[in-house]
Amino acid sequence: MSFKEYEVVQVLRPVPMERVAAELGEALQPQAGDTGTILVVHPVPAGAECAYTVECVDQSGGTRWVADLLQSELTRFQAGGEGAA
Repeated sequence: MSFKEYEVVQVLRPVPMERVAAELGEALQPQAGDTGTILVVHPVPAGAECAYTVECVDQSGGTRWVADLLQSELTRFQAGGEGAA
């Protein structure tokens, strides 16, 4: 399954802080269950796992974190329920 820019996704497991954008300063670590929006679909060589830059915002629209995630760390978000694989 691949994702498109601006698609809403859900994180399946915690993501290491070294993949979180450092320029945000006090950014939080992405956790399982966080939802975010695909900002960038990164080009990858044939056979490699797809990679994405994802942004998660709080209820007021402020950025909680921006991180690079792999396809295997994400699922599509479904409002009112769990993500769908």
